[in-house]
Amino acid sequence: MGTQVEHLAPLLEADLAEPMLNVAQRRHIAVYLELLQKSVDDIERLISLPAAPREGSLVLYDTDLPEEFTTVAAPVILRLRERVEALVKALRIPPKHRSRLRSIQAILTDEVIRVEDYFSSELAGYGSVHPMIKIQIDPQLESLRSDLRTLLASLQQPSRP
Repeated sequence: MGTQVEHLAPLLEADLAEPMLNVAQRRHIAVYLELLQKSVDDIERLISLPAAPREGSLVLYDTDLPEEFTTVAAPVILRLRERVEALVKALRIPPKHRSRLRSIQAILTDEVIRVEDYFSSELAGYGSVHPMIKIQIDPQLESLRSDLRTLLASLQQPSRP
């Protein structure tokens, strides 16, 4: 990390009489840096996807990255992470604390609500609904909803030490 932090030495707010950024500016930059970290994570995840997708995957990523991209990307991604870390430290941007519990609850709640839109009664808004949808698809959607609710309910249980 050495070289990138050295470039930021003039930015260290500890050496300044007053902070360079006001609260709103710091928050604005923090949002960007968080999004950049997420994007870098996404890029790394895409690079490392196996060539053969999981059975039943709805999204099939082509293996179309140029051969040299992984080699070029690795040190650049490391450098991006180091620069973000250095900026976070130099600008004294505090980390956000997020609850895994509440984050997963939000995801599951969204999915429980979302699945409602795909039952046969709701599909009628998109055109006539084949009678077999209610018999064959609705029970599958009900199973999905039930599993999502099971996960959601299990988060309501007190944690064990």
